[in-house]
Amino acid sequence: MNVAPHIVNFLLGSFGIVAALLLIGGSIALSWQKNRQRYELMRRALESGAPLPKGPPLWLASRRQALSILALGMGLLVSGSGAWWLGSGVAFPTASVSTAVAPTPEPAPPLLAEHGDRRPPHPPAPNPELERYHSARERLAVGQTAVGCGVILAILGIIRLGFTATERRFAE
Repeated sequence: MNVAPHIVNFLLGSFGIVAALLLIGGSIALSWQKNRQRYELMRRALESGAPLPKGPPLWLASRRQALSILALGMGLLVSGSGAWWLGSGVAFPTASVSTAVAPTPEPAPPLLAEHGDRRPPHPPAPNPELERYHSARERLAVGQTAVGCGVILAILGIIRLGFTATERRFAE
């Protein structure tokens, strides 16, 4: 089975977007449902006069957030550095490779020839080496952006862990 690469890229990208939307939408829906059930439980406990349940300490939630942020930052850092490494290994093609000969245009039809040939010029012939170079440049830019975001998130996670330790000390 021979499938065009742009179709495979489109299908994989579409799958990734749908998976991300399902994960994000599912987590939002589950969070909303959990908060709604917690609200109903508290309302019923207040109406019946029962003692309120004691929840987990707040520093524990902060630590969970800090570790999630740190893990996300490290994941972006690793995947971004991989994309950066893959994109940096491709050199600009030489002049002999990048100058491809475009096909000769066919003569204009008689009606266009009378009023002047206003057809757009033919696009240049495809150059796989130049396309490979531009793809590597795009990969390099995405990798650099991911590394930058990963570093920022990792630093934010470490700072948040420091605040968690302070919260725990004052909560006890």
